Amino acid sequence: MVQGNTELFKIKEKKVDGAKIIITMELNKKYEKFDDLYKDVQAVNKTLQVLVPGITLKADATGQQTVMGAVSGDFCGEAFKPNGRMEPFYFQWKAEQNDDGRDAVLATKTALTPEESKSIQLTLQAPVVSTLYGDILIGKDTESNAYHKVSAGEELTYTGRLTVKPIKDLIQQLKDAYQGDSNTITTTDIASSFTARLTFPKGLEIPQDLSGVTLTDNTLFQIKSGDVKREDNTIVVTMTLKKKYTTFSELFKDVTDVSDTLDVTVPGIVVDANAKPNTIYTVIGAVEGFFTGKAKSSSGNTQIYNFAWTAEQDPEGVDYLLTNKDKEEQRAISYTIIVSDTTSSTSTSSSSENKQSSESTQSSESSQSSESSQSSESSQSSENSQMIEKSSDAVSVPTDSQSVPEEKPEPNPSSNTSSDTTTEEGSPTRPTAKRTDSNAPKTGELLNLVFYAGMGIFACAGAYLIKNNKRRKK
Repeated sequence: MVQGNTELFKIKEKKVDGAKIIITMELNKKYEKFDDLYKDVQAVNKTLQVLVPGITLKADATGQQTVMGAVSGDFCGEAFKPNGRMEPFYFQWKAEQNDDGRDAVLATKTALTPEESKSIQLTLQAPVVSTLYGDILIGKDTESNAYHKVSAGEELTYTGRLTVKPIKDLIQQLKDAYQGDSNTITTTDIASSFTARLTFPKGLEIPQDLSGVTLTDNTLFQIKSGDVKREDNTIVVTMTLKKKYTTFSELFKDVTDVSDTLDVTVPGIVVDANAKPNTIYTVIGAVEGFFTGKAKSSSGNTQIYNFAWTAEQDPEGVDYLLTNKDKEEQRAISYTIIVSDTTSSTSTSSSSENKQSSESTQSSESSQSSESSQSSESSQSSENSQMIEKSSDAVSVPTDSQSVPEEKPEPNPSSNTSSDTTTEEGSPTRPTAKRTDSNAPKTGELLNLVFYAGMGIFACAGAYLIKNNKRRKK
């Protein structure tokens, strides 16, 4: 693309020859009148710019990378005067570097060769890439010793933290490396920006209004309107410089006045109200930034700034989820929460109360059953005694306890293995008995009655036989 052009030139050809890009321009149209040519030439800006997009610095590039340029051209034709006289013209041009835009590398030299003074070039400083520590917190909890517990439906405020002390140390080193008075250093094209990203999983709801996102108050960076955006399930926060810097001393002061850490606070994150207990949600963080510009000393020496940073997890705040992972995985900035079982204590308490109620009911019923049994047995014993007394006239009752059959113990109603049932109101109760006759004899009573009845019949029969035997003898 040609900037500064009107109707005069167009790009005829663009081609790549190895590491070279060759662009050829030609007149946009044919000119038959001098006036038309004159007007179009005069309409062109004093400078023309050819934009070449898509140039990428290789990932492994280091140090300084210099791009060289060259421009040559010609202009030729014939002009005919009204009297028919022909005036040929033929011009050639070759470009060389102007003083105002001289490459910073050459500008630092005290003396240039003729070739260097004409050389059109631009030197790029490959970024010096370093690492900063980052972390994610909720409140003061770095979640390094245990998952951060939350409740379903709870609203959370996340904090993304970046340790910027290495940047402060860097600018101190730049100042110390300068031998003269640093107050005389001027700066141009100073730019710096950091972008933080927090990616939330499904189950953590991001608020529609992100105006509550804030940055630690500081002298250097700011979050401008529109610099907090949502991209799908990611919140993207961009920090930029608050002002332009023309002197190194002012830049140095503002950088060193910043606290060692900067926090981006993101409120209003809501846990899914239907989240099940023990569900975990992990938030992923990422930060990248740069600092570029030029500094020029009073002697004319120029220094190019090009620094870049990426963040990795602060070792002191490694996600509990990654505790047993290798060091490489622990570099990922992340934070994991777990939905606590808020109903467990209530359920346990309710279960305990129900159990106590059941035991109390069983104990009461057992006590009542025991009293009933004792009363029944007492009544039975009294009735049996009366029966024995009545039959003693006919037969003597053996007094040897061993000759009396041992009575089997009566089943304990409280030892019923049937499970407790629950009423509609929810309180536990014992299953209802199938027989409702409270006067029905128990098994032990029936056995006693059968035994003593048998003994009575046997005694009567014996007495009858003895009586008949005596009659026969007579």
